[in-house]
Amino acid sequence: MHKLLADIPVLQQSDWSSFRPGLERVRSALDLIGQPQKRFFSILVGGTNGKGTVAWNLARNFGPNTGLFMSPHVSDIRERITKAGDYIADDLWLAAYRHCRSLGLKDSDLSYFEWLFVMALWIFQSLGLRHAVFEVGLGGRLDATNVIDADISVLTNVGLDHQEYLGHSIEEIALEKVEIRRPGRPFFMPQSLAHLPKVTRQLSLQPSQVHYHSGAEQLTSNRELVAQVLKHERKKLVSWDLPRGRRQKIAWNGDVWLDGAHNQMAWRDLAGWIKAAGIQPHICLGLSGQRDPSDAVQLLTPVSATVSVLDIEFDGAIAAESWSPHLPRVQLSCLREGPRPLLITGSLRLVGAVLNQLNGVFR
Repeated sequence: MHKLLADIPVLQQSDWSSFRPGLERVRSALDLIGQPQKRFFSILVGGTNGKGTVAWNLARNFGPNTGLFMSPHVSDIRERITKAGDYIADDLWLAAYRHCRSLGLKDSDLSYFEWLFVMALWIFQSLGLRHAVFEVGLGGRLDATNVIDADISVLTNVGLDHQEYLGHSIEEIALEKVEIRRPGRPFFMPQSLAHLPKVTRQLSLQPSQVHYHSGAEQLTSNRELVAQVLKHERKKLVSWDLPRGRRQKIAWNGDVWLDGAHNQMAWRDLAGWIKAAGIQPHICLGLSGQRDPSDAVQLLTPVSATVSVLDIEFDGAIAAESWSPHLPRVQLSCLREGPRPLLITGSLRLVGAVLNQLNGVFR
C-alpha cells in the first residue's frame, strides 16, 4: 500500500465500491474551495476506448507544465494526478486533502473518484498550471469531470460498455457522452455519430464547433485525433507513446505483453493488433464489472495459441463462476516458466495487479 492511502483515509476506498453519478456533490465542493477549475485552459476527453491514451498524449504535447487527470490508475494511485504524466510530490497530495478538510469537506461528502478529481483541481491551481487535460471517468453527462467548463471537448469513440449506467444502444450511450461538449467551443467527435438522428438533434440544441474524426479504436486513429486537436491549437505532435497498461511489453523470461482491453470494441482491436504483429500469444484473461467472459473468449481465441483465466484478485473482478468451467485457471507464479509469447489482458486493474505482484514476489 502506498503511504498516501494511509495518510488520506478516503483513498482506501475504490472506484467500484463508491461510484455515484451526478454533479451536485462536486459543484458544492468546488464552491467551497474557490472554483479552482476556472484558473486554467482545460480539455475534457471522453469516449468508450482510447480516452486515456488520447488524454495522456495531449497533456505531454501541451508541455511539461500541463496537468493531467486520468482514471483508473494501473499500479500506483499517483498516476491519476500528474504533470503531463510525471508524478506530483506526495506532500502536495496531502496538502490538497487537508486544505479541503479544513474548509469543512468531509470524507463522506464525495465518492473516491470525486475526491481525487477535486484534489486534482486544487493541485493544478496550486502549481500555477495554465493547461490541464481531464479524462472522463464514465459516460459524460453525469460524470464528475463534466462540471468543468471545458475549452475543448474530445470524444474518441462510442461502443457498447457500461450499459447498466449508460444505455443499451450506441445511440443511447452517445447521447450521454456528447454532453461533454460546450456551446460555441471546439468539439471533436466521431464521424459515425453524425448519422444518428437523436444525437444530431441533441447537438443542434446547443451548437458547438464540431470537428469530425474517424472514431476508430486503432492506436493510429488515436494518434491522428491527438494531432488534429493539437493542430487546432496551432501545436504540433512532437511525441507519442502509450500510458502504462496499453500494449505494454515487459521482459519476464521472454516476450510478455500487458493490455487493459476491457470490452468488445477493445478486444476486436487487440485481435487485429495481434494479427498485424504476426504473433500467436498464450492469452490469460481477467475481467471486471459486468463484462461477459464469452465475448472476450470468442474474439481472442482465433488469434491465440491458448486461452486461460488468470487467478488473481483485483478491484471489481468478476466472480470465478462467471467463467466457463472448461477454461483452465492459472496462477501468476505458474506463468513464470510458462510458454511465450504471453498476453495478459481484460482490465487495467488486472494489469495493475500483475505489475504489483511482479514488482514484489516475482522479481
